[in-house]
Amino acid sequence: MCSCVTPWSGASCSLSEQDPTANGESIPNNAAEVNAHREAIRAVFAESWAAYRRYAWGHDELRPVTKDYKDWVPDGVALTLLDALDTLHMLGFKEEFQLAKEWVRTNLTFDRSGLISTFELTIRALGGLLSAYALDGDPVFVQKAVDLTERLLKAVSPTTGIPYAQVNLSSGERKNYNWMRSYSILAEIGSIQLEYRYLSYVTNDTKYAKVATGVMDLLLANAPEDGLFPLYINTETKRFGVDHVSFGALGDSFYEYLLKQWLQTGRVESRYRDAYDRSVKGLLEGLLVKTDRWTFIGDRRQRRLRQKMDHLACFVPGMLVLGARPNETSLIRTAAALVDTCYAMYRTTKTGLSPDTTNFAGDEMRPMMRSEFYILRPEAVESMFYLWRHTKDPKYREMGWTIFQTIVKYCHVPEAGFSGIKNVNVLPPEKNNYMHSFWLAETLKYLYLLFSDDSALDLSAWTLNTEAHPLPNFVLPADFG
Repeated sequence: MCSCVTPWSGASCSLSEQDPTANGESIPNNAAEVNAHREAIRAVFAESWAAYRRYAWGHDELRPVTKDYKDWVPDGVALTLLDALDTLHMLGFKEEFQLAKEWVRTNLTFDRSGLISTFELTIRALGGLLSAYALDGDPVFVQKAVDLTERLLKAVSPTTGIPYAQVNLSSGERKNYNWMRSYSILAEIGSIQLEYRYLSYVTNDTKYAKVATGVMDLLLANAPEDGLFPLYINTETKRFGVDHVSFGALGDSFYEYLLKQWLQTGRVESRYRDAYDRSVKGLLEGLLVKTDRWTFIGDRRQRRLRQKMDHLACFVPGMLVLGARPNETSLIRTAAALVDTCYAMYRTTKTGLSPDTTNFAGDEMRPMMRSEFYILRPEAVESMFYLWRHTKDPKYREMGWTIFQTIVKYCHVPEAGFSGIKNVNVLPPEKNNYMHSFWLAETLKYLYLLFSDDSALDLSAWTLNTEAHPLPNFVLPADFG
């Protein structure tokens, strides 16, 4: 087994040394080994956070190669800081959390001009603030969350209640992406519900929940018979666009939130569970592909199933496990087969990192053209975490550890954090000079939880939003709409 645990030690590993299955070696599942892996992941988070503090403090995202930053709008909204708050807290970085909290208290403003993604701000910034409040209890997080959400509400169409894709937080201008024209995106409008509902709960102001519930009401009222929703809906006419269905990009978290709305409020809102069950049935019957070697999720366009799978869709096995009933053993087997495929999407490339999209031709898989990049995505290790929690099979820890070590090998920028790479089949890989905030919010958090006791996050009491921000479950108030 490779000993290069500390990413800045200068040690290196070959792919065969990193892969515990390459030579029959198995990573021990004893407490000392698990603790060492968890501390190694924690150390990588510490270095990534320190690099953000050093080169991009208060700005949106770090560019580690050039040691500067990129803001989504002029002057930024501290996106990485907000996205990392709960990870700081959960990993025990108390001083750093307090420092970030004081920055939020004294410096954070959302009075920024320029169009910014309504969805991304909801899941990353609002989700981060609400999770920080749930963990720490300081009302400053709720105050900032309310200010942000009042600005995000300006994105909502006053005639249909559907949010536009972008909003100017200062002027209130709303607009869809140029390439989408008059259409909103399924995953974006169907993934604000956990955040808005919890904000209503902690503020005792139902208007946020009613906006989010109104969107879901509209979607479910027009649900296709097979439970598989088109990716686009006209923001003003409320009509769905062409038949294009995906559990990857543009569709993913809508299905995730069907299940998680049911979980969030104590499993009493049966219409969300029913809608989720119909969608899973549609997935299994209409999108799941099994070859002699692989099980994967295709996407459907104009009734034709395309033999491709986004890395984003690697969240699905975790979702299936989270939603599985005790007698649904076949669903667990399907989830396990999907995780095996997602892991292979990593291990079959020259770097051992997954492309953003993989094409399948029978039993062969290869990166899709123009999707050969890897950007520190979390979905595969997210599902490994859920499969580990459900099965306690050490192979999921082995998979996660191998991916972690490979990221350290190829994505580390000495003293400046971590960067995605441009092509997973080019050695040595060229870095893309970008550390997405979800590296701190999701990827490292899921890896840390994979090597933690179940008590580190009680999944019966907390529900993770699609950016891995834990929000506590609560009893549904009668007037939530």
